[in-house]
Amino acid sequence: MNIIVVTQDYPPYSMSQVALNVKKLVRALSGRGHNVYVVCVNSVETRVGIDNIEVIAVAPSIKSHINYLSYAWSLTTDLTRGISEAVHRLRGLPALVCAYEWVSGLAALPLKTALGVKLFFFIHSTEHERGGVGTLLGDTIAFLERLIVEKADYVVAYSKDSLEILTQTY
Repeated sequence: MNIIVVTQDYPPYSMSQVALNVKKLVRALSGRGHNVYVVCVNSVETRVGIDNIEVIAVAPSIKSHINYLSYAWSLTTDLTRGISEAVHRLRGLPALVCAYEWVSGLAALPLKTALGVKLFFFIHSTEHERGGVGTLLGDTIAFLERLIVEKADYVVAYSKDSLEILTQTY
C-alpha cells in the first residue's frame, strides 16, 4: 500500500516528541511492507530514500515568523508542494494520508476532500490544551483543528486530555 505521512517534524530534522512518534509509525508501516512517503519541513530541500521510505523535506518559503498565521499558511503551502511531489513519484494517489497536527492536516486535506483519499489525523495537543482559545490566533487554530477533525476518516489522540477535548469540544 502507498502511504503519505505529512508532518512538520521528522528526524533528523527535528527531534521533538511528535517527530519521534512519526518515526515510530513510519517504521512500523514500512516494516509491514508499505511504501511510505514522508513529507516534512527542513531548513533546506532534501530528498532521501531508505528501503521503502522516501523522505521529501521541503524548505519553508518564508524564513521569519513575524505573524504566526501567515508563517503557518506558508508552511501549509510548502507541505502541499511536497505532497504533490510524492503523488507524482507514486504515479497516482496513495491509499491513505496521515497528517500530524493542524498545519500538516491543512496540507493533507485536499487529498481527502478533492480526491477521496482516506485521512488519518494525529493530534498530540489541541489549541484548548495549549491555552490559546479566547485569542484571535488561538480561536483560528481551534477552528482549523475542528475542521480537520470533522473531515478526517480517523482521528488519533496521543493523550487522554486530547481525547476528552476532541470528543467534548470538536
